[in-house]
Amino acid sequence: MKHLFSLAVLLGAAPAVAADIFVTDTIVQSGATQEEADSVHQLVHNSVVRMGRDRVVEDEGRAEFTLQPRLMKLGDSYILTVERRRGDEIVYASQVKAGDVGELDRAARRATMAALNDPSIRGDEEYAANDAPEFGSRSAATSETDEQRPDPIGAAAAAAGARSSARPGYQLNPGNKMYRYWSLGLGPALMRRVETDDLFYSLSAAHLWDIHPRASVKVLGEANFSTGREDASMYNLAAGASWFFLPTANGAAYLTGDLGYGFAESAIGNDADGFTFGTGVGYQFFRTSRTTMDVLLRYAVLTKELEEDGFPQLLGARLAVNF
Repeated sequence: MKHLFSLAVLLGAAPAVAADIFVTDTIVQSGATQEEADSVHQLVHNSVVRMGRDRVVEDEGRAEFTLQPRLMKLGDSYILTVERRRGDEIVYASQVKAGDVGELDRAARRATMAALNDPSIRGDEEYAANDAPEFGSRSAATSETDEQRPDPIGAAAAAAGARSSARPGYQLNPGNKMYRYWSLGLGPALMRRVETDDLFYSLSAAHLWDIHPRASVKVLGEANFSTGREDASMYNLAAGASWFFLPTANGAAYLTGDLGYGFAESAIGNDADGFTFGTGVGYQFFRTSRTTMDVLLRYAVLTKELEEDGFPQLLGARLAVNF
């Protein structure tokens, strides 16, 4: 008897207020270079575009809000501050620490998300506080003008000590706000224990949430079909996680794993369904753009034998577009 797996993932975002945003040039502070500051300006600009909710305008006079990045270097680390301004007023400020220059892209994304998602303009967004000292943000209630603002090192120290100060309007870790996106993938695969040596088409659809600058979680569905006359297939619905490493300004390698439930059918009509396990290694490109790509080498196995054929196994390569 044949099984049919129908896979659907539906997740919508709450209505949000769109705004016209102008991104100013980055202000260089304490040890950062102009080249690094120019890169941060582009990263913040790309982060606004990638979020897809607000519009980036090139004329500051048309903007409802202005984003003002500030970059400071402390040893090998960087402190990135993104202020959201209305005219000369600082409405909100977000501060994120990057361990090295390779983490500035994630830092820019987190700081920009925090600056544009605070409750004062969205109304339905909320950040949870925890004990991560490298992230901080301030609302208008605690912001100062340029003349009143303390020196950069003092500001960084205030961010690190925020959990004990418990000032009203000061919240920790805007990185806790998850960034989510879709991924569609296609590639070739080989399968064992399904009574055919044909090449397989491997299709996938996934929804992912960035929960940390280096980690994401996902739900995914995939289908694998033989390309020849022998009819064999494998379907899978799973949940998993990915860990990014060796980051650069434009990409990062990652390891991924997942557990799920699947169904397989061999070319001679044997079928089985049961739990699945999958793992892989890949590389994600253009991480600061609105649309990214990644390549993945993936292995998956169904933990139920196809009668005398054994456990169905898949090894494939996949190119995915993330949006």
